[in-house]
Amino acid sequence: MLLDAEKLILQLKKSGTRMRAESEKRYLKSEAEFFGVPVPVTRRLASPVGAYFSALGDLSGALTYARKLWTLKVHEPRVAAIAIVGACASFYDDRVWDLGGRWLGEIDNWALCDGIGPHLLAPFVCAHRPRHKSRRREIIGWTKNANPWIRRGALLSTLRNTRVDHQCDLLFEVARRLVQDQDYFVQKGLGWMLRECAHHRPREVITFIQVHREDMRKSTITNAVSRLPKTLQRAAREGAARPPEAAKSVQ
Repeated sequence: MLLDAEKLILQLKKSGTRMRAESEKRYLKSEAEFFGVPVPVTRRLASPVGAYFSALGDLSGALTYARKLWTLKVHEPRVAAIAIVGACASFYDDRVWDLGGRWLGEIDNWALCDGIGPHLLAPFVCAHRPRHKSRRREIIGWTKNANPWIRRGALLSTLRNTRVDHQCDLLFEVARRLVQDQDYFVQKGLGWMLRECAHHRPREVITFIQVHREDMRKSTITNAVSRLPKTLQRAAREGAARPPEAAKSVQ
């Protein structure tokens, strides 16, 4: 097991190729350095480390290890850092929330955002929802942040609520503030989260779209309803718009 962070970094570097590193850098349009390691290989190397800290219940150790990986400012060690902390999700505390929020401000691509949001922030939001109204306010505040990855992160932080508890109220509150967002990746995140909600609350998603349809991109709507029956897809795209009061039931 690679319990020395430097050894894990070295193993990741040995596992990559220059061709893949250049390809990934272009694909993600990132300024970071890449080792060129496939994501499954990165996760396989990180998995025993995460399992070790998880078995010990040692969140402090996991966070210390992950910070060493993150500080290198190389893509694959950062993917590994997220995976290692994520293995400790069952006993997260406020330190994970603080770390995830800070990391969102230090990234420049959707792949890392899609690790931080669902694996660091969303489990915390779901587990601590009853006692953390302050975090909810913070998420709402992120929708006004100039950094698009923080705005996308606000959406992705609601994922566990939606998937596990089928609670979509926070998602709708965030989504309402981002329906007119001009960033492509924020809109992709909006469609993705609404699609997740539609698995369990299809009528509420349809109502939300009908209320906000004039402000939403067609591609976002298509993404949101892509797994619903055709009749519900038509209702979202073509059904009569609901009056503003109808939005209250989904906000």
